[in-house]
Amino acid sequence: MILFKVININNALLFATICFAFSLAGCSKQKEPQSDVISGTDDTGGIITPQTQKQTTTHCRSIIDDCKRTVSVPTSPGKIVCLATADVEILFAIGASGSLAGIPDGVRYPPSASAIRRIGGMYGRFNVEKIVGCNPDLVLMTISGWGQYRKHLDLLEKHNVTALGLQYPRTFDELISHIKRLGLITEKATEANILADSLMRRRNAILEKTLPLDSSQRPRVYMEWISSGNRGSTQGKNERNHEIITVAGGNNIFGDYQEISSFTASDEEVLSRNPQIIIVTTDTTRNDAAKIRSMIRGRAGWDQTDAVKHNRIYCIDAQLTWANPRLIEGIEKCARIIHPELFK
Repeated sequence: MILFKVININNALLFATICFAFSLAGCSKQKEPQSDVISGTDDTGGIITPQTQKQTTTHCRSIIDDCKRTVSVPTSPGKIVCLATADVEILFAIGASGSLAGIPDGVRYPPSASAIRRIGGMYGRFNVEKIVGCNPDLVLMTISGWGQYRKHLDLLEKHNVTALGLQYPRTFDELISHIKRLGLITEKATEANILADSLMRRRNAILEKTLPLDSSQRPRVYMEWISSGNRGSTQGKNERNHEIITVAGGNNIFGDYQEISSFTASDEEVLSRNPQIIIVTTDTTRNDAAKIRSMIRGRAGWDQTDAVKHNRIYCIDAQLTWANPRLIEGIEKCARIIHPELFK
């Protein structure tokens, strides 16, 4: 008897597995005439779409992804293509890098990833032909906001490519859950749990020092991501950068904004909130920190902010604020910037 597992990817913290017994297990990307049909409910009570099984040498699991799709995924995917740089870092960190067959052009870390085949840009900028050429067992398509990108999942399906649509983590806790589910998918659950525990311990060590701080002890912080050009975007209370600032002991000057995505703040909005600290996140391999600080000081009226007056303008690499294992390094850096007296 073989166990057939159903994992609900939608559940952010619980990864309950429902097992059904059947005599022949297999994995097929094409629909076959019905023989042994499996049905039931997932761990939130949702209906599991009946799925036909046929006898092959590849064992599969049926996984419900974040797009509510039930996808038949090999139990041990030997070739994985990642469409997000964060997932590449996670697979390396949990010891699953050997299964990577294709990665996005933007991957800079770890350096050992440089030898892996590139498949184009992230999100909808990937090259379908290159992905198909990797002959992957699984494509991990981790996206922030699925509205405009769902069509790309459908495109991969038309090319008979097995793909999971996953939601890009917006918070630290969502990152922890994402690491654990990738561990389940790649059969590296133990390693993923060890990594997750380490990241949580490091975050808790920061919180031990910053949680007791009252509002008067939390400096006003403005964080701006600059990809290119002279103007970037910031985030409100529902996004990861707000959490970074808060955990590090600061007060996000746009913490009252409810936007679910990044937005560009006007000079007037920033000046009226008078940040005491400005943190710019950017690609530090391409953009010179000194030039960025000079550009910030040169913005009209910004010389009147406390941050510019007291020369508290800082640059950190943007990838340290993304949903990858190095996010904790970004939080630690921000904690040292905001509270050098607490983190020496």
